[in-house]
Amino acid sequence: MTVSVVLVTFNRAAQLGRTIESILAQSVSDFDLVICDDASPDSTHEVCQHYERQDRRVRTIRQSENVGVALNTNAGIEATTGDFVANLHDGDVYSPVFLERLLRSLGAYPNAGIAFNAYACLDATGQVTRIYRSDASATVPGSWLLENVLTRQPVLGFPIWGTVVARRAAYSKVGVFDPSFGVLADIDMWLRISEYFDLTYVDEPLMFLPSRTDLPHEFDLPYARQTQLLLEIYRKAIRRQLSAHPRDRYTALARLYSRALYRNAYLAGCVARRRAQAIPRRLRAHGGRVPGPASRI
Repeated sequence: MTVSVVLVTFNRAAQLGRTIESILAQSVSDFDLVICDDASPDSTHEVCQHYERQDRRVRTIRQSENVGVALNTNAGIEATTGDFVANLHDGDVYSPVFLERLLRSLGAYPNAGIAFNAYACLDATGQVTRIYRSDASATVPGSWLLENVLTRQPVLGFPIWGTVVARRAAYSKVGVFDPSFGVLADIDMWLRISEYFDLTYVDEPLMFLPSRTDLPHEFDLPYARQTQLLLEIYRKAIRRQLSAHPRDRYTALARLYSRALYRNAYLAGCVARRRAQAIPRRLRAHGGRVPGPASRI
């Protein structure tokens, strides 16, 4: 059983070292690590080269131009040969037993195409503020994933983040990450894999996400675009998985759109509440009156 680790990175020179060191410190030491730098404008490439010189397991791929996370990940997978591929991301920190636990789970469930796990969020001081867990059991059928999206997840949410350990056979079966979905291409990939393979879940927080103060988003999507992409991903999955059952397909699509409408209404309500809460603050700041145009100096 051979394992390859693909670490995609962009513009994260200051945080990348701790991620690489947490990977190199894994209890499973027999793996190769391919770091894919998406033409970072900072010193990320120099950080990658440093670790490549220090450890024979490390190789670096640097894109000649910024190609996006999907194509960058595809390049990394293509450059590896392991029977299993761990898809990891810069800035995150991994438990020393991350690979061990997920590989053990894949070994226990040979029909599983991907293994995923719980994860912890950290504050600016490194303290755990929240642990995200799934309601999945140790192994679930692939159909669980789409069902979870349509019934139990937060509206238009998704139970698996971008970090998994996958069988190479799963990638061989479904093909590459689709760049048309941008930073959400992993959601499309896990749904495609779930059409042919089961899933396995490890209920331990084996990865740690730094605070957004320490690790700001590099690829924030406007809300409207995010919703558009998610709906397209889920629509395609529904049509593929329920192609032989028109009635179920129409029911699932109706549920999807109703959840999207609920999400829009909920977020609009959040915006309205924030605006309403801001009015008393403005009144207090200006002695009980809302400043008019003449007073905005």
